[in-house]
This record gives sequence, C-alpha cells and structure tokens, in this order.
Amino acid sequence: MTLIEWVRLEYPRAGWHLENWADYMHTGAVVQGYKRKVSLFASGNSHSFEDLTDAVDNQTARDADTVIGDMPPRLSCALHNVYLASVWRFRGDFESVFREAVEDFWRRAEKKGLI
Repeated sequence: MTLIEWVRLEYPRAGWHLENWADYMHTGAVVQGYKRKVSLFASGNSHSFEDLTDAVDNQTARDADTVIGDMPPRLSCALHNVYLASVWRFRGDFESVFREAVEDFWRRAEKKGLI
C-alpha cells in the first residue's frame, strides 16, 4: 500500500484535501472539472455549477496550503515529498514522519474549518 493509499483509507477527507492541494500546486488551479454543465442563476449572473465548484475547490486548496505552511517544516516537507514529488532528506523512518504530518495536517485543517 502506498502512502497516498494509506491516507485515503485512514483519513479520507484529509486525503481529498491533500490531493486537491497537490493538483492546485501543480497547475495553479484545480482542473479536474465536472462532466456535465448545469446552469445556475445567481443574482442576475449566469454561473455553471462547474464554475462554482471549481472556485470552491481552488479556495479550499489555498486554505490547505495555509495550513501546510503553518506546520513545522519537517512535517510540511514530508507532505511536499509525497504529494508534490519534492526531494527532502529525512533521518529516521520517513513513513512515520509522513503519518505524523497527515495527522497534524488534519488536526489543524479541522480547526480552520476544512471538512
């Protein structure tokens, strides 16, 4: 089982936020998109459902980036290693550092209102 699979299994919401963050960091915007276009009318402006959900996903990714930026460097670097393919060297067991990083991320994210 890979580390990302472990996160998806043990912390599914944290896994979604971290993958959303990684997509955002790689592209500058979440580009997953949605398969169908559904028009919504809000205050006289026409917005598609996809536009609204993409905007929320992008804001959520920025919020996750703030949470990761507030984490101790050792832990944030572990997340960068796995999700952004950054290269940081660690002493000791990287897997345990990564697990600690995910737990710390989710604890902080819940306090900030990411659900």
